[in-house]
Amino acid sequence: AQLAARRSDIEGVLVLFWNIYFGPKELEGNAAIAALYTDGAEHLVQYHEKVLAANNGGNGHYFGSKITVADIALANLVLYTRAAGHGAPFTPEKAPLINKVVDAVTASAELKQFYNGFAARLAEFPKDE
Repeated sequence: AQLAARRSDIEGVLVLFWNIYFGPKELEGNAAIAALYTDGAEHLVQYHEKVLAANNGGNGHYFGSKITVADIALANLVLYTRAAGHGAPFTPEKAPLINKVVDAVTASAELKQFYNGFAARLAEFPKDE
């Protein structure tokens, strides 16, 4: 149940991010809509930093010491938002434990091949001008 809740939180911000920055053109330039993403992302950081700290002092994982789907979802959210130029809420200074999760996921031997290709795909990701 906890895993599903963490994943749901992350997916909610990712869907909001995706819809705002890659959704209908009428959303472009809408400061109120963009503020929803920023507020949601900042809330996610505040809450999830506490959740991660409760797991062995922030060992780079949500549960135990192995990568879970929640870890992967969080890493993908952070990498996508950074690639699109909207990763400000997820800097190492603002979200140190979240960044430990990103580092653990992207350094995983099992996932390294995917994330090496992922980095190349993200380089082509459309940036918000």
